[in-house]
Amino acid sequence: MKVEAIKISFLTYLRHLETYDYLALGWFILTFLILIVLATIVAKRSSTFSLLLIICALLFFLIAPFLLKLKLNTLLRPTSVDIHMVKKLTFSDSVIVEASIYNLSEKDFKSCFIQTNIIKQNTEEGIRTYLNLLKPIANQSILVQRSLPKGEILEYKAIFDDFTYKGEIVAHIKTECY
Repeated sequence: MKVEAIKISFLTYLRHLETYDYLALGWFILTFLILIVLATIVAKRSSTFSLLLIICALLFFLIAPFLLKLKLNTLLRPTSVDIHMVKKLTFSDSVIVEASIYNLSEKDFKSCFIQTNIIKQNTEEGIRTYLNLLKPIANQSILVQRSLPKGEILEYKAIFDDFTYKGEIVAHIKTECY
């Protein structure tokens, strides 16, 4: 289920690339190529430094795309999520999550990819909360094809059926709007 959500998120992102996305990808490829060329030039003088540059280039190649996507989403497509209610129903094995998604961007959005995760409630912050996000109790992903003008709010409701966890829970919602 999580792999399918990542696939949908990636394909949605590729479908909605803009000028700044292309510029960032161009910068990424150019920087990677410069590091590789620099490593081959330096290889004649110092093989150790050349190897260090190649390792840096590979790390850059693995990490930079994720950081670029994250930074571009926060700068060009900012949203805010306010979770109103997370309620386990008494006579049914269901959980209802209600939230509002605010468009903080300077442009109108045509669609939003919304990922809702139900995780164990944790009183302490830190690594335990992060680990709970990696392994949620339940998750749901949806692509909402509805207009969200700048400064407006999209009301969102998710229902999780067959929810049998008895402990305390909290919801986490991640949005990507285009």
